[in-house]
Amino acid sequence: METTPFKDRKGLIVTAGVFQILLGIVCLLLAGLQVLGLVFSRMTADYNRMMLVAAVMAIVYYAILCVVNIWLGVGAIRVRKWARALNLAMGWLWLICFGVMIVVMPFLLSRMTAGMSAGEASWIIVLVTMIIMGIMFLVPLFFVLVFGSRHVRATFEARDPETRWTDRVPVIVLAGLLILFSLLVSYVQNILMGPIFFLFGSFITGWVAVLLNVLMIGLFGAILVGMYRLKLRAWTACLVLVCLNMISYGISFMTGGLEKYYELLGYTDDMLAQIEQMGITNTTWMGVMFGVGALVTVTYMFAIRKYFEPQVTDDRS
Repeated sequence: METTPFKDRKGLIVTAGVFQILLGIVCLLLAGLQVLGLVFSRMTADYNRMMLVAAVMAIVYYAILCVVNIWLGVGAIRVRKWARALNLAMGWLWLICFGVMIVVMPFLLSRMTAGMSAGEASWIIVLVTMIIMGIMFLVPLFFVLVFGSRHVRATFEARDPETRWTDRVPVIVLAGLLILFSLLVSYVQNILMGPIFFLFGSFITGWVAVLLNVLMIGLFGAILVGMYRLKLRAWTACLVLVCLNMISYGISFMTGGLEKYYELLGYTDDMLAQIEQMGITNTTWMGVMFGVGALVTVTYMFAIRKYFEPQVTDDRS
């Protein structure tokens, strides 16, 4: 059987891997800054539990990003197929997320800077938007272009002929598994930040909230394993549970529950006033965001359904 000729892109792959390791180091520095911020914030009069939990979560977040970026960077340098698959899946997710942020941020920034002069406000909007476009959008775009290249894919397959764990699922499904994992993390966050649980407009706290969050972690964990094995029943359960989850969150936040949520987290009156000024609690804005999110989610779920049929195609792009 003839193989399609390709250009060996080992040099480009190594360059992307080194760049990713540098991103991991930047995340480590950001985690260190969060630690310093936590130390200094404990000296202020308005220090509270919410500030402590938020700082710890930020430190853990940056630490995880540090480990993941360095791990994937080393995997890319070693030309391992799992590094390409994960980088491509994560690149697409970050690209979409930051693309949405670019659209939403001008609206939020315009509300945040409402009390400033027109010149100051416009400069802040331009500066922050450029930072988002230059760093948070172009970086994942770079990884998508590099690891999505036909020649790069062929280079990985030629230099790493062994079957890797990411070879079992297409990249588009792998991206969904990463989203499911982030949902698991969000339920852990609900336990640490509250504990709190959202249930169709109600906010449950205490040990009942802990048990419900643990239940959701177990359910999504089982679905995660089933979807990795490309089980159709896992796809069905995921579609139903994710839709119910989005409806529950939507009702909770669109009925004025977002303010209550921040109050339960221990936000001060000044923080709540600033959030209200930013327009984050605006029900119209929330409705549009949840509507778009629901449409994208359902579309994505039906787009990947074909991979969960009894005979799975061999498209791993």
